[in-house]
Amino acid sequence: ESARDALDELETLGSPLLAFIRDRCTTDAAHETRCADLFSEWSSWCVEAGRKPGTSQVFGRDLRAAVPGVHVTNRRDGDGSRARWYTRVGIAGTQRDGERRSQLRFR
Repeated sequence: ESARDALDELETLGSPLLAFIRDRCTTDAAHETRCADLFSEWSSWCVEAGRKPGTSQVFGRDLRAAVPGVHVTNRRDGDGSRARWYTRVGIAGTQRDGERRSQLRFR
């Protein structure tokens, strides 16, 4: 258990984005999320970790480099507005429409 905690801490120090993905995201072809929602989740995670989130553009660039197959698409939301979405990544415990589920998971 203590070795796992030490590895988690090293991963967080070495790659905060990978630690965020492990803690708060799901990564598979079935998931997608609004870019703004994922960046908001990243910002919250950073505040809790005592880090600065940076800009959404840098976050997106780093996310696409860290998670193979992540792409950005533009499409209309349910209310008719246009939004940018990440494919192949989602916020753990949420459905595609942003509704919370009770169980978190990571793939």
